Amino acid sequence: MQKLSLILVSLMFLTNTESICAQEQENLNTYSKDEKIIYSADEFKGIELHNQHGDVSVTGWTKDTILINIEISVMAEYREMADEVFENLNINKTKLSDLAYLKTSFGEEFHSNYTFRINYEIFMPSNKQLKLDNRFGNITISDISGSMEIQSEYGDVTQKGLAGIDTLNANISFGEAAFKNIGYAKTELYNANLQMHQVKNAHFTGHYCQTEIENAGKLEFDGQTARINIGRVQDVHINGKFCFVSINQIIKNGNIEISNGLLIASLSEETINFTVSNNNAPANLTLASGLSYTLHGEVTNGSFRHDHQGNFKVIKDLDKVAFSGEFAPREKMATLIMFNKNAGINIKTQK
Repeated sequence: MQKLSLILVSLMFLTNTESICAQEQENLNTYSKDEKIIYSADEFKGIELHNQHGDVSVTGWTKDTILINIEISVMAEYREMADEVFENLNINKTKLSDLAYLKTSFGEEFHSNYTFRINYEIFMPSNKQLKLDNRFGNITISDISGSMEIQSEYGDVTQKGLAGIDTLNANISFGEAAFKNIGYAKTELYNANLQMHQVKNAHFTGHYCQTEIENAGKLEFDGQTARINIGRVQDVHINGKFCFVSINQIIKNGNIEISNGLLIASLSEETINFTVSNNNAPANLTLASGLSYTLHGEVTNGSFRHDHQGNFKVIKDLDKVAFSGEFAPREKMATLIMFNKNAGINIKTQK
């Protein structure tokens, strides 16, 4: 009975606490402070923006001006409380390296008991240069085709519109990024997910990340603890630890080195060179039926399986299995070299 009373008292306390919190939320009002900046586009090569605690939206347009709308909002009980926050937030504006430079700054030892946001809405010619550094907020880019540098932490990055990005240098942490069309991309990922529809040339480094690439020309990845899913790629090089890799189709060249993980890949009839050097990462490969190739390699502490095993010379010696041979010899033949330790190689021909 005493335990039941204690439970009832605890429930009453929690209910009262939730009621008080709800009342406090109801008493809050949103106060805002807006600023509009207009620059002549001829005066600047682009924009460099450093921001925290807010969203950034950049849209390309055909006008010869750069328009920047800034909204600072604070949730507080009274206007006087919001004003205390406004007084400690500043937007520094200057010209730096031919860029319109803006930075959100805070007063010394600034700490707010109230929720606040600093949002930027930018309109500029699509071919201008863009540098963005944003924390605790999302970035949205629409119809910007010029080169850009993006550093995002605790927020998502999204590319919209029809225009493709010429050059992208990005560092994304604790968030998700989705891009449509990029010429060249160099991206660092940490605790992040990345999606790209199409990229001509890309180099990714990542830790604790997941990448989804639909179509790529040349693709390189270096990192660890990652899941890499690729649709169609011309040339691919992957060097990773604790990586799970899936590639639907390698068109020309592939070089894969994985320690602790898994490789699932398919080669096209146009494949020229393909190399695998794995350790504790099984390799499951599907080869196009029209692919002509020479195959050489060795497996240590693992098995070698091929659905046309009779075409290859297989030598077993203690914990090693060496194999070599040709399949469907023609004038032009791909070169396949595969080594694996502590895991097997399984090859099948596409029907």
